[in-house]
Amino acid sequence: MQCPNCGNVVSDEEIECPECGASLAAPAEEAAEGEAFAAEEAPVKPRKKRWPIVVAIVIAVVVIAVAAIVAFVMYQNNLKEQQLADSQAVYAEEHATTAVHIKAQMDDYVYDGGSGFPVNISGTDLDGNAVSGHVVVNSADYTTDLKRGQYVFEPVGDAISADGTVYTVTAASYSVVVNAMGVEVGTSAFPSVRPQFAKVEADQVTDEQLEAIASWMRATGTSSTTVDKLIEVAKQKREERITELARIEAERVAAREQAIMEAATDFINCVYDNSTSDLSTSRNRPHNLTYHYSPQVTPSSIEWLNTSLTSLDYMRTVDENTVEVSLSYRYGTKDNVKLYRVALTLAFDEDCKIISGAPGLSGYTAPADTSSNSSSSSSGSSSSNSANTRTN
Repeated sequence: MQCPNCGNVVSDEEIECPECGASLAAPAEEAAEGEAFAAEEAPVKPRKKRWPIVVAIVIAVVVIAVAAIVAFVMYQNNLKEQQLADSQAVYAEEHATTAVHIKAQMDDYVYDGGSGFPVNISGTDLDGNAVSGHVVVNSADYTTDLKRGQYVFEPVGDAISADGTVYTVTAASYSVVVNAMGVEVGTSAFPSVRPQFAKVEADQVTDEQLEAIASWMRATGTSSTTVDKLIEVAKQKREERITELARIEAERVAAREQAIMEAATDFINCVYDNSTSDLSTSRNRPHNLTYHYSPQVTPSSIEWLNTSLTSLDYMRTVDENTVEVSLSYRYGTKDNVKLYRVALTLAFDEDCKIISGAPGLSGYTAPADTSSNSSSSSSGSSSSNSANTRTN
């Protein structure tokens, strides 16, 4: 300790300062008492509490932990939502429908006012679900929407154009695949279904065919008024065509009959022109035909044979290819001339050339002997009329 008087450092046991002799005990006691008094007088300072800091720290840690957890949960939720959205987008893309075009091959078909035609559609989509239904194609480029999958398109009915023309379907079915690349139709290069139809000639349309068309139209919801009207148009077209064909056929038959009549006339005129020649030496036999010789005439006496046509009794058409002719002629030798009548049935080809029925050819009927002892006397008068009965 220090001496309070001189400041000399002295031992704590000393009661007096060895340097100045000042008392050391009293001041120390006073100081102690003063310190004690000061301690009693001075207010007691409270001790600082540390638990709020700890609480704050704990709360901060908890908040940070909760925030981290919330952030993690939100991230996971967002990730799941994004994955779900991506999955839904993929699903939506995979399950989106694709337009399948149907373009029928029907020459001159008029859709506006026509029946269209029914197509059955069956198959399975990409999820394995069975698909079955039908559509009525009523436009030149008809579309129907389908999910990815494999299908069969089957046209199941004929059609009537607005003008009454009937078309019949000629193809059975079409295999259709809808995938991510688009539409594939069998082995066709076209990405569309193209049903083939053939136009039916109006006169070949049957009542059964029309009734079948009316039946599918009614079954698919077409009004009876529309159905009846379209069927009536088709029937009227059929009747008009039948009438037209009958007229054309009548004109053709008349022209044909006229043609073969003229050909038969030319043949008879040729026979007249050559009838007085010696048939054994004549080089002008009509149409290079071989004459039929009577059994009574032997080859050795042919040089004495003379034939003379006396009259054309009649000539008429049997049908469009056949003409029936009846001729009278004199036949015999110098000493024995008889009168005969022969009926010829001449058949002609498309070029109006005789193909059978002339003398010497198939179909020739040998003349019946109508002579009498007086036939020689009557033949003269018949011969005199030959020029008058010759055809022109």
